[in-house]
Amino acid sequence: MTGPDTPPAADTTARAMIIASALVALLAAQIGLYSIPESAGWGAPLNLGAAVLLTWGLLGRPPRWLTMMVVRARLSPRAVLIGLAVCLAIGAAVTATIYELIDRKDYAPVRILWFGCMAVYLAAFARPGPLDWRGWWRTYRRDVAVVAALTAFGALLRLAQLGQIPRVINGDEGVIGQFATLAHLGPLANPYSLFENIGGLYMQVIGLSLQIFGQTPFALRLAPALGGIGAIPALYLLSRYLFGRRVAFMAAVLLTVSHAHIHFSRTVAVTYIHSTWLMPLEMYFFISGLEKRSAWRMSAAAAIVAVHFSVYLGAQIIMPLFLIYLIIAAIVARPIDPAQSDRRAFWRSALRPISASAFGLIVMILPQLSYNVRHPDQFFLRLNSGGTFQSGWLVSEAARTGLTEWQLLLDRVAHAFLSLTYYPSLDFYGVSVPVLTTLVGALFTIGLIVALWRTRQHRYLLLNGYFWGLVVAVGVFSIPPSADTYRILIALPAALSLAAIGLNELLVWLEATLPQRQAVIPIVAGGALLVAGWTNLSVYYLDFAQQCRYGAVNTRFASYLGTYLGTLKPDTSAHLLSTDYLQYGTHMSVDFLSR
Repeated sequence: MTGPDTPPAADTTARAMIIASALVALLAAQIGLYSIPESAGWGAPLNLGAAVLLTWGLLGRPPRWLTMMVVRARLSPRAVLIGLAVCLAIGAAVTATIYELIDRKDYAPVRILWFGCMAVYLAAFARPGPLDWRGWWRTYRRDVAVVAALTAFGALLRLAQLGQIPRVINGDEGVIGQFATLAHLGPLANPYSLFENIGGLYMQVIGLSLQIFGQTPFALRLAPALGGIGAIPALYLLSRYLFGRRVAFMAAVLLTVSHAHIHFSRTVAVTYIHSTWLMPLEMYFFISGLEKRSAWRMSAAAAIVAVHFSVYLGAQIIMPLFLIYLIIAAIVARPIDPAQSDRRAFWRSALRPISASAFGLIVMILPQLSYNVRHPDQFFLRLNSGGTFQSGWLVSEAARTGLTEWQLLLDRVAHAFLSLTYYPSLDFYGVSVPVLTTLVGALFTIGLIVALWRTRQHRYLLLNGYFWGLVVAVGVFSIPPSADTYRILIALPAALSLAAIGLNELLVWLEATLPQRQAVIPIVAGGALLVAGWTNLSVYYLDFAQQCRYGAVNTRFASYLGTYLGTLKPDTSAHLLSTDYLQYGTHMSVDFLSR
């Protein structure tokens, strides 16, 4: 037993070790009893022993040898929580592997272990003491009201007639819908599985929507619509932290009314929409954690990246982007903390939260990495089929055009960049205007120049990295070029932040030029935002939605055929007079819509 010379902190840590060990054993026993019928021989005794150990940890006192070991090893409750998170991550990876081998369909224990791992790891770095919610509300209630209003308006634009606009369910939507209906039964029941690099966890979310609301276009498109809605407060949060309330408001307004963002929030075919809310959140927690040297915030960024891995490809881009940012910021950026002019001292103090975040990311993506190692074909599917290098496109294009590979790559980056302001959004859309309309594109250009000019300021450096990193990734690593107009969607929040910066610079200039006429400032800002809003909403709701431009002729035919068949009784025999171009079997939207 503990003695009078035992430090109280060591006693608390030893007790935490007993409780953590008991929880790990209890979870192992429960999962074994729940999942494997033959496990009763070892599961029941382990369950009983774990319960006894847990009771001892909660009510008894730790043995002296354990307490002294804690003292000698200088362990803390934080170390115990980190160790518990590692055990939960390993448990999730092992359980998922076993479930895959025995062909089990219910992966609920795996999800519990995985999310438990994230929660425990974040708890290890949580700030002690209660939060001052009243003080927070007094400081940010205005922001909350603005964000709530914009989010509500954005929700209206993205949810109204969601199943009817666009009126066509294209082939990719049909494929995703068909497989999502089976996500709880087949290989996609594993949250770490991949379908065309779409995460199994996300497919299960779509499948849950289909179970609740029925096999309808609305249910199929609900998940991307919610992701698009969530991008509005996420971008406001990031822009508010980086550049202040006015820039955040203008950026969020531009995103709310963006015709491209509205459209891709209303179709499940382009999963990049989820990067428009996940990446701003990752950026916010990353940069705020770095500035505050907060291991909790940086670990929160790691947790979001881990979830992002089970959604789509954006997580693979954000990790090297963060690493490159840290290297460049350490070399060229001005002091990140104005109160600490010694750059080396700042980075020495930031090393601990950076290390905690990096280790946490490894822990939290461990189950996903385990799956990817076992199924490299699924993980590299998109790169092998649509990658600039892996598909052989670069070599064959160089031979065809006579250009060097470097010239082709530079051309691809330029094409990806111009997809924002020049090339019309045709793929998976069908409008004759680019992603950014004329006014927004002009403001974006101003903001881009300003941001490049201020690159040595670490916040502008982050925004430049956010934007240019994604543009380069789209241009260098993906084909065909025609797909750039929807793949560049991942850079849209950064582009609209730059547009807001451009508008803000004009307003700052007006404030300095017309000091006696400050009333003109909100008029100019409001007028610019109203023009941008009207132009974008006209593109989508008047130009696009009122005409049949979504998908090719055979795509529309398949959607209309499936919709019609869905109105018939299940036992009805249907006969189709086909042509070489219009026939059944080319698009799975027929199967999805006909139910």
